[in-house]
Amino acid sequence: MALYDIMVKGRVAVFVILIYILVISAYYIYRAIQGKTVWLKRIYGIDAIEEAVARSVELGRPCHFGMGYGGYGLASSKGSAHIAAVSLVDYVSKLTAKYKTDLVVSYCWPEFYPVLHDTLAENYLAEGRSLTEGEITSLLRYFPTRGFGIGAMGTIEALKPGANFIFGWVWGEAMLMGEAAAYVGAMQVASSADYNYGICWVLAFSDYALFPEELFVAGAYCSRDNLQQASIRGADFAKFLLLASAVISLILGLMGNSIWLDLLNT
Repeated sequence: MALYDIMVKGRVAVFVILIYILVISAYYIYRAIQGKTVWLKRIYGIDAIEEAVARSVELGRPCHFGMGYGGYGLASSKGSAHIAAVSLVDYVSKLTAKYKTDLVVSYCWPEFYPVLHDTLAENYLAEGRSLTEGEITSLLRYFPTRGFGIGAMGTIEALKPGANFIFGWVWGEAMLMGEAAAYVGAMQVASSADYNYGICWVLAFSDYALFPEELFVAGAYCSRDNLQQASIRGADFAKFLLLASAVISLILGLMGNSIWLDLLNT
């Protein structure tokens, strides 16, 4: 509904909520632009990622990271999920570089290559290992469009990783990667931003699964990017207001007072 219709039809409560969301989001984004740190609580999924990498190192095996196929790359409506996945690749590669093991990344959109290339090169160099172009090429496995799931599945079966990570906008390819990783005994940490189907498949095979909202929180937390963290904080306050509105409506309704519901329905 257009903002004009909201005001004309008297939907005061909805209009106030929209203004609140815009003000809070603008406030946190402004703080981020000013260079002020936006705090996000560390979630348990980060601990699970570190545990999986440590287990893989103990087994003497590499790690595998599968990025989601959903949408049409960074330019699509699924771009935010892909950005979160890239941030998690950066975090996992820092761990694998620190503990002297390899991270093989399977991806399906070509625009990821320069980002992933520089991420791996910089993180391993920071730990004293200079990767050659040939080594980086062997760590980045490109499987275009519909062949991504099968290609990533074959990579996992050949690689036999000790840990398998699947993050992004994941659909049916999650089952292929998850089944292959389970077959070779890898510990799996995964998430999908797709509420309809992807998260159901992820929950079926993962040792630890992050819900869709946690994927974005984990990506923002690991990236330490103020703008990403600001958007998460703004969304959290908006959800808090909507939840508070629902609770107030329920309590007043049980007390026989419909003033809040009347306000929402004006």
